[in-house]
Amino acid sequence: MGKRGFFQYYRCNEWIELFNSGTATVDLTGWSIIDGMGNVTYLDPGTLVFNQTQGSTSIDAEERRLVQFSGDTELWNYYNQLMLRDANGMVVDTAWYVTDYGQNVSLIPDDNDADPWVPSTWMTPGQ
Repeated sequence: MGKRGFFQYYRCNEWIELFNSGTATVDLTGWSIIDGMGNVTYLDPGTLVFNQTQGSTSIDAEERRLVQFSGDTELWNYYNQLMLRDANGMVVDTAWYVTDYGQNVSLIPDDNDADPWVPSTWMTPGQ
């Protein structure tokens, strides 16, 4: 999973969009997303949104998958940090923001890795 994944905000049913910028398919079994309050969503067939081209728990190279949050995991307004962990518990990507940009806004990494994520100027495929 590449460092430059996409996280997207959708208020009604909160979810994120993952982007595999690598060159190989990644099996997301056992992976998880943790929000800033420590709530965990495990990536499994119940949280990964199915599509016609990818398996139930995998993400192909240069492709995207939507993750529907479960339990108490949510995208908090005005500030949050999300961590994507692999099956071994290693953090492979992070996202954070400090502003409520409203509904249906995609956030992407800022050019400076030390800065919070910012709204994209284009629609992402999941949007």
